[in-house]
Amino acid sequence: MKTFHRRVLLFLILILSAAALFSATPSAQSVAGHLDGTFGTGGVVTTDILALDNHAYAVAIQPDGKICVAGRAGGLDAAFGVVRYLKDGQLDATFGDGGKVLTGINFSSTPTTLALTADGKLLVGGYYLHIVDELVYGLVRLNADGSPDATFASTGMVGTQFGGSSARYAAATATTDGKYLLAGSVNRGPSATADDFALARFNSNGSLDVSFGVGGMVVKDVGVNDRVRDLLTQPDGKILLAGYSGVQAATAPLPSEARLALLRFNADGSEDSGFNAKPVIDDVSRPTLANALAMQADGRIVVAGSSGSKVRVKILVSRVGGFTGELSIGQPELPLKVVITAVEPFIDGGTFILKIKGKAKPGTYPLVFEVSDAAGRKRSATVTLIIT
Repeated sequence: MKTFHRRVLLFLILILSAAALFSATPSAQSVAGHLDGTFGTGGVVTTDILALDNHAYAVAIQPDGKICVAGRAGGLDAAFGVVRYLKDGQLDATFGDGGKVLTGINFSSTPTTLALTADGKLLVGGYYLHIVDELVYGLVRLNADGSPDATFASTGMVGTQFGGSSARYAAATATTDGKYLLAGSVNRGPSATADDFALARFNSNGSLDVSFGVGGMVVKDVGVNDRVRDLLTQPDGKILLAGYSGVQAATAPLPSEARLALLRFNADGSEDSGFNAKPVIDDVSRPTLANALAMQADGRIVVAGSSGSKVRVKILVSRVGGFTGELSIGQPELPLKVVITAVEPFIDGGTFILKIKGKAKPGTYPLVFEVSDAAGRKRSATVTLIIT
């Protein structure tokens, strides 16, 4: 049997934020929102780290204007890939091997976050395969030239399991005292839906800061399925975590009945009892996902994410006229911006969860579900979807 691999390049684009100040008739390249023609080729740079899949997940700008990008490089044996560019999009030859660095703790390494430290080093956080079917979190610190920082856990890399069995996503930041925070979600139960929020703090040498939480870690159970997406440290040292909590089927890309989760911890890892973030939307059919955090100068918190509507459609089959055997229910043709995010099969029917996106066109749509048995006999049921 042949195995085929896609070759995916890491890409970077630069977009102008303002028009040229001193041109009466600015060119297309100097118009706000257009690609910056002085960067790379027409405003776009592509980089092949390995001759397999390359996916960028995080970017950071250094004080000198150089651009650092972190992502997954490779197939099953993927590594943390970090690339640094000059202001014009050229690879920075003073960084790593011609502008590129490959590093990782073990197989299937995937970085999802990148931060700059006060002394000019790079902090890359993500997850990797520890043993079969067990993902754990990893943190890598690189010197300004891209070499592993040997003063950080002697190899420049540390890993942690948060006492759990499987890691999901990761966010990291350097702290207002030279320490590092790593946040994510950890699976500590027998199924893939038993995730909790997790947070760890490391000293500048890579060891766990045992003065934080319990042995350097905090694990918080908010709901059935807790997922971290971002974190930040406030000027007063308090720590904010943003994500969501909800119910998610194993095969579904997004959870149903998800709620925005915004948590705040004191500098020692204890929960901030004076912080009580209320749900943004109470309607259980509209999942609310928080993906990014920022703080205004006046201390107000900005949370970015998504919210949508979901409709649960249950199709029940009554067996008559010799209609026997195993059943299969085919998905209907869906209108634009309406997708099926989960299918829960049953012996005599099934449940479909329709996600209705905000840009879905209002109207009346007949959704035809077709049921067939092993003998090829078919029946259909029509559900009318009305989008207002």
